[in-house]
Amino acid sequence: MPTIPLPTRLAFGDRYRCVGAPRILDMLLLGGFAEGRERPEARRACEAALAAAFDLGLRHRAAPDGGRLLDPVEVLHVLKAAALSGRHGFWRERFVATGRRMVEDLARRDPASDFELSTERRFALGAVAPGARLRLRLPLPLPGAHEALAVEPFPAPPGASLAVTPGRLEARLVAGGEAAAELGARLRFRPGPPPDDAPGEAHLRPREGLIVVTDRVAALARRLAGTQGAEAAVRAFWDFLMERFACLPLHYDQIDPAAPCDFALETGGYDCQLGAALLVALCRARAIPARLVGGHVLYRAAPTNHFWAEIHLGEAGWGAFDLLGWDLSAGGADAAWRDRFFGAVDARMITERRPFDFTGAAGVPIPPIWHLLQVPSGDGVLLDLLDAAGETLHADRLELLP
Repeated sequence: MPTIPLPTRLAFGDRYRCVGAPRILDMLLLGGFAEGRERPEARRACEAALAAAFDLGLRHRAAPDGGRLLDPVEVLHVLKAAALSGRHGFWRERFVATGRRMVEDLARRDPASDFELSTERRFALGAVAPGARLRLRLPLPLPGAHEALAVEPFPAPPGASLAVTPGRLEARLVAGGEAAAELGARLRFRPGPPPDDAPGEAHLRPREGLIVVTDRVAALARRLAGTQGAEAAVRAFWDFLMERFACLPLHYDQIDPAAPCDFALETGGYDCQLGAALLVALCRARAIPARLVGGHVLYRAAPTNHFWAEIHLGEAGWGAFDLLGWDLSAGGADAAWRDRFFGAVDARMITERRPFDFTGAAGVPIPPIWHLLQVPSGDGVLLDLLDAAGETLHADRLELLP
């Protein structure tokens, strides 16, 4: 069989292959046919793309029932590599085109209109011992980043106390042997204006979670920025990340927590979170204030979770920089789409603006190996966090309401 190289040097193996082919097809449906995923021809196209991926070298593990167990990260790597090498066009023709349509559709929306959204998180508690004290959390919009924010929590789990705090809905309860617990809320808000807070020492720290300014990152920042001012340095960082990397899902157990950004430099790949962290680290290495921001895009057919960077550029203040442009530009090839989110982004639901505003731990243990599977769920999406056996740890369902 012909094979193609993956665009990064990541490790794959059976320990990651735990998701059945039907759910992989659901993942491809959301990415490639978000607006028309109910059409039979859409699923047939996804089936053909998956078959092509096997022909191009995609590996699987046999399930007990004889089916195929796959690694969703590996599937997307193979399909992106196939498109970038000209071997199979599914990612470019479906994922890229769908993403562009969703961005353009949101851009036509009245910016003064409110968003209404239903958000729910189901926590798997089967492995929790009865009597254990739990603190379960669901991300909510940050009050300072939104206008006219209204949060209507759904009924609390039995015996739980609920609290709405900035950026989260929190339930405290004692486990009673139940298999699951659910938190949810109906939200209404308008995205607020760009932030106007002054940058501080925290936005220059060399170490903060995934943002770590190692010697390697600092040397790269010096080489790219040279003696240029902040604006030109940020442009140099941006172009480097667009031109020399691939934006792809990752296996986080392979990332050294002491040097997360070095992992991207070594492999040539980042996802939205690690890519934004690397951009922030490059900025901080040159004394340019920057921070990591998280939340959800507000595309009607796919309101999925996402991360991007905010960078403070003197009198211009904070600007938003989102490496989603790599995907929208089909791997950095289309200059207009590559810079679509250079300096500003579209309407978002912001739930984290680190280091001060963050959701915190979800409330159930997260193992080293996990997958976040994004699949359709009715008129919304399901963001299913899975363990290495393919079992749900917690699952978020989001739907933008008419």
